[in-house]
Amino acid sequence: MIKAEKPVEEALRLQALHEYKVLDTLTEREFDDLTKIASFICQTPVALITLIGEDRQWHKSRIGTDIQQVPRDLAFCSHTILSDETMIVTDFTKDVRFHDHPLVIEGPCARFYAGAPLITPSGMRIGSLCVLDFAPRELSSDQIEALESLARQVVVLLEMRLSLTRLEESRLAAVEATNEANRAVKIKTEFLANISHEIRTPMNGIIGMTQVMLDGNVQPEDRGRVEIIRDCGRTLLSLINDILDFSKLESGNVEFESQPFDLHAAARGTIELFKPLAAQKNLDIELSIDPEMPNWYAGDVTRVTQVLTNLLSNAIKFTSSGKIEVTIDSLIESLSSGHHLVHVTVKDSGIGIPVELQDRLFLSFSQVDASITRRFGGTGLGLAICRSLCENMGGR
Repeated sequence: MIKAEKPVEEALRLQALHEYKVLDTLTEREFDDLTKIASFICQTPVALITLIGEDRQWHKSRIGTDIQQVPRDLAFCSHTILSDETMIVTDFTKDVRFHDHPLVIEGPCARFYAGAPLITPSGMRIGSLCVLDFAPRELSSDQIEALESLARQVVVLLEMRLSLTRLEESRLAAVEATNEANRAVKIKTEFLANISHEIRTPMNGIIGMTQVMLDGNVQPEDRGRVEIIRDCGRTLLSLINDILDFSKLESGNVEFESQPFDLHAAARGTIELFKPLAAQKNLDIELSIDPEMPNWYAGDVTRVTQVLTNLLSNAIKFTSSGKIEVTIDSLIESLSSGHHLVHVTVKDSGIGIPVELQDRLFLSFSQVDASITRRFGGTGLGLAICRSLCENMGGR
């Protein structure tokens, strides 16, 4: 018996084989179908799809034998992968390479072999599609051509399998990246919620104490300073509340109620709270409610007024003169759940927003212009909170 030499490109060949990640995998019908066809066309009792590893020949598919693998030194296909041509041995007993081979002289005694190499797109021969018989024989040119065609289809299947494997790996990597990002967001939002809560408690104390001082006998020369402390504290508390609300919404920790409430009264009450602030800038706030709309709805009145509060606060902040118009009417569109859509519009005569920047309006921690942050302050969370609240209540 003459052992096959290893190909010159053995290292690259093994690398190409291992990239397919097919060694020691379960049987697959697509590969078995090809071996069955090869056995039928060549009229042989045995057909194999073989892969030549570093020290063994492993059978991805096998017809007519229970042997899963053989040592590479005993593998007929180790000779097949030395050439791009199909190797045919009509009678093992008359071939010097195999006449004393264990599988030839010991039962069941192999006599005939034909193997077409499996050639990858990079030109590496990683195994073969082969057929065997227990009697000497020959193949016709049509049978040889069919065997070679089937060998090419084996490589096509391996390539498709590799593509699917890589797609699945990419999908799993994307899922893991998404999960990791979600974990990071959760940690961030929990941190923001915790730190905001820890800051808000002492801030309420500071604001409360400054108000006590202002209500008492504070010296005239100190009153202005105390008022500055109080106003700065209120501003800081407002920013902290925004961060706390947003972090709760992001982490899904906000619960929404559904209780009957008077929408008309809620809107009027919210506007009344803002009229003194608007009056400081000589702004009028006008409210228009569709008279055909009912007063009572079921929902979370606290969250509804929070949205209106944020919108009014923005409108007053960015309007130096003119008026603010609040319009509430009913949309014809209704939701499949039976819920009713209410359309609320807050219109002001403020600085306006360029069309090309309007898509940034509802992004978190974003304002349409950095100079606005410097001039008017704020976290850039107000409208993001409004959007999240509306979406959580089934609106937009």
